[in-house]
Amino acid sequence: MPPDLAGTDLIGGQVPMMFSVIPILAPRGTPDAVLEEIRAQIARVAATREYRERIEFEGAVPLEGTPAEFAALIRAQGEKWGKLIRAAGIKPE
Repeated sequence: MPPDLAGTDLIGGQVPMMFSVIPILAPRGTPDAVLEEIRAQIARVAATREYRERIEFEGAVPLEGTPAEFAALIRAQGEKWGKLIRAAGIKPE
């Protein structure tokens, strides 16, 4: 491991990976049919060559998933980074 990353070797001997997420959210209680229509429209655009080229040009990786999959991702990331924060003894100031 490069010396400048040695301080991040806190979780199971691996350097943690960070990423950004730009979610599409809807208000609680939005009907499932509306959510599915929005998801379908986003999937239609995301499947186009133009979208893929643009998103890859920006260095991003487009991901598609269900609301449940997104909730699981957020939970998993909270657990992962919470563990790192606790292990490092980081406290809010």
